[in-house]
Amino acid sequence: MERQDLPDHGPDLYKPGADDVAVSLLISPEMAWATERWNTESVVTRPDGYLEVELSVGSTAWLERVLVQLGDRATVISSTDEAATDRSAVARRILERYRS
Repeated sequence: MERQDLPDHGPDLYKPGADDVAVSLLISPEMAWATERWNTESVVTRPDGYLEVELSVGSTAWLERVLVQLGDRATVISSTDEAATDRSAVARRILERYRS
């Protein structure tokens, strides 16, 4: 996957808001560079090289695109929006957008 494939969510483009969704992701070591593009609240590297990433997102649609693009290299650990943690539901919502 090319770096430019992921939506840029850098600090200059995104300002956190009160209605944001708090998300914890587990990201594989080969995708560590992606965290540099997002406005993260914390990034912790585990002994196995995986990263636990905390971030706020203003749009679950943005998060859904990122999850689909990262595939099995990212997992939602927790979220204040339970709909964002169900990968099957995310895929169905994205497919529905293309069908309409």
